Amino acid sequence: MHATAIAATAAPAHSTASDPAPPFASKLASATPDLRKHMIGEQLYVLIARSQPARAGKITGMLLEGMYEGELLRLIESPADLEKKIREALAVLARLDGPRKPRR
Repeated sequence: MHATAIAATAAPAHSTASDPAPPFASKLASATPDLRKHMIGEQLYVLIARSQPARAGKITGMLLEGMYEGELLRLIESPADLEKKIREALAVLARLDGPRKPRR
């Protein structure tokens, strides 16, 4: 993942009085909790799909279910943290998809 590509879609951690909040941050601030989660999920999906297109939906869902909003926002801002969570999710999925015994 490229930091510049992520920076273009992610809201910065802070803004100054002379630097207005980006559209994502201002929309997020005025959204309901359910809408905020949906908006964050959309941002994460785009970022995850860059490296895991076939599993982006599943991984995004796993993150949304297992993490708090602040943690999710950190993943949008930090490519390294997001990549670590993607690897963790892939490891969980690999265990779940492991060898299966045939049913009789």
